Amino acid sequence: MKNDWVLRYPHPSVIRGRRLYYNFLQQHPSHIPIQIHAFREVIDALNSYRLDYYLNGLDSVSPFSKVECEDLIKVLEGMLAQPCRESPATTALVSWVLKDIYGFRQRDRFGRLTRKQLTDARASSILPPRATHLSPMPRKMLSFIIAFPFFGIPRTYLAHTKVATEPHGRLSDMEQSWEVYTEQLTREYSEFVLASTVLLSATVGFLALPDIEIIAKALGIVSVFSSLSSIIIGVFFTWRHHRRLPSSNTMAYIHNARNNPLGLEGHAVLLSLPPTFLVWSIITFTAGVVAYTLQHATIKSPAAWAIMGCFIVFISLLFVGLSTFSKIWVWKRKKSWV
Repeated sequence: MKNDWVLRYPHPSVIRGRRLYYNFLQQHPSHIPIQIHAFREVIDALNSYRLDYYLNGLDSVSPFSKVECEDLIKVLEGMLAQPCRESPATTALVSWVLKDIYGFRQRDRFGRLTRKQLTDARASSILPPRATHLSPMPRKMLSFIIAFPFFGIPRTYLAHTKVATEPHGRLSDMEQSWEVYTEQLTREYSEFVLASTVLLSATVGFLALPDIEIIAKALGIVSVFSSLSSIIIGVFFTWRHHRRLPSSNTMAYIHNARNNPLGLEGHAVLLSLPPTFLVWSIITFTAGVVAYTLQHATIKSPAAWAIMGCFIVFISLLFVGLSTFSKIWVWKRKKSWV
């Protein structure tokens, strides 16, 4: 594969030919010893990939990770310094690395695109653009649902899902980010299931109290259904997200989540169902306890006013906490009191 021979062929054919050559050499390392220029070529390519990681960080695209580049460079430089670099094992290793490099260059259309064209092509190959565009009215309705019945919980899931599904250079980096996110998701769901189970047992005990009136009983039953919904959905979501699936299934999941009729916002609403049902279960259980406490009290009773005052304080603190920690992660302009 000398340079004066390959100059007669088009650039894509040269890259493909070199990939096939090193693939053959990897499978038959005793065919011919590896040449010195192959060492220099592979070390130079790995150094360029490592430099790309330093310059672009997560947006870097290469067939090897930063750690892999550093390890391979150390091994290859050590082999290059040894006199016995013509062994079949050395030939197989260098050929394997060069085969992956030329395979990546062939897929990446190396040397045929400008930088902008290459960036756009990489982004479109990793993840197709979002095809869902909601009209103003459905978007307002979805925002209302997220803000009030769901207490703004889907916004947190939406932010994490966007980070986990956005392409950051290599496809393997996005898959790794998605695995970390799903592990965090399953841990959260397990905690929600545990809390809902404890609350369900407390609610069942509350419904077993004697002389409970219809209002308190109705609130307790709603709390039971909310806890059961949180448990069932949480267990199912944990099972589905905890399974180790191939990368093709992961990409199908991300594609379908981004391109469903409601987009990532609608998917975030579905992901937030277990904690939302848990919150509604807590609210209805608390309201049922208050209703049971006040069912025999009169308006002039000091105990009734004390209970109502504590209930109002607790509810106020609850909404203040939810409102504060749903907005504290967003930058705000500092307001002056003067």
